[in-house]
Amino acid sequence: TIMRTGADRFNFSDLLVPAPKGDVAPAGPPRVVVQRLALREGRVAFEDRHTATPFSTQWSGIDLLVEHLDTAPGSEPAGLHITAASETKETLRVEGRLAPTPLSGQAEVVLKALALPKYMPYIQPYLNGRVTGGSLDLGATLQWSQADGRIDPLTVRLSDLRVTQNHDGAPEKEIIAIGRAEVAGTRIEPDRRTITFGRVSTEDGKVWVERDAEGRIDLLGALRPPAADAPPTQSPGPNSAWKILLTELSLQNCAVAFSDLQT
Repeated sequence: TIMRTGADRFNFSDLLVPAPKGDVAPAGPPRVVVQRLALREGRVAFEDRHTATPFSTQWSGIDLLVEHLDTAPGSEPAGLHITAASETKETLRVEGRLAPTPLSGQAEVVLKALALPKYMPYIQPYLNGRVTGGSLDLGATLQWSQADGRIDPLTVRLSDLRVTQNHDGAPEKEIIAIGRAEVAGTRIEPDRRTITFGRVSTEDGKVWVERDAEGRIDLLGALRPPAADAPPTQSPGPNSAWKILLTELSLQNCAVAFSDLQT
């Protein structure tokens, strides 16, 4: 069982004893060779008490397989295979290759059926409203080394998203409904500070916008401003700005409903 009790603290934090300080030079790491390491039917229970609303989840049926691991420099990459499922039928699959020395690797990560309402404790600080429906699928290929790394491609699919909002005790009402949305063929390159979206598409989407009697647009208040106690962000330097590129945008069968209560 893993429990987060603070911003940077877990229930196992006291088990990790810091290494003693001294002038003794650390010895080189020993060579490790593992032909096959398999863990079957593992289980992890995670609880987060640091969020405003406590969060908990359980992942079971965890299978981990590592094959042909050798930490000697220049050895062939080891094979890595992971599968797991949560109590809400979310699934995780990881297939990859890992070279420990020097550190490099590639992995295909697939997450399916992430239930967005379940993660409201993490969404709530940024949203004046509730996510009442929605499922997320994610597929990504990660490539990394000691010099750089990237995600290419990344695909995210969103199904049946529902977002509601209420003002000043008024009845809760739906403000966003999206039947299907997809971000496909995305490439993220941190070393070049570039994100390239291949195709962004939305189908069967609807947004409800209302201007109240005082001239306020309800949709504009859907996002919460940063918390007052949040650390200030540093001004970006001349070479630190990210470049965002969009190749294609598609909207099909989408609608906007507007009502004006000020007139």
